[in-house]
Amino acid sequence: MTDARPKVEHDKFIVRLPYGMRDRIADEAKANNRSMNAEIVSRLERTFVEGNRIKMVAEGSETLDNLLDVLRDDVMKNLEQAITDAMERYVAERDFRRTRPEK
Repeated sequence: MTDARPKVEHDKFIVRLPYGMRDRIADEAKANNRSMNAEIVSRLERTFVEGNRIKMVAEGSETLDNLLDVLRDDVMKNLEQAITDAMERYVAERDFRRTRPEK
């Protein structure tokens, strides 16, 4: 009798674990109702996902910093222009009052 399931090849990798880690993995695997191998693979997969999220956040943060720089520069230009315009109006009004004949 032959096994009807197809044989799947997996990469094998031997890892030396720090003392006590094997027991921790075994406890977590048991708590999650999976084999130690499945527990390790699950945790590795999660680190890749989290790593990508961290990278995306960092890139987004850099983009946000650039956007804030552009906005700050734009606000400063608009503020400088508004102050200049207000000063010009003030001077024009002052000069107008000086030059108009008194009643």
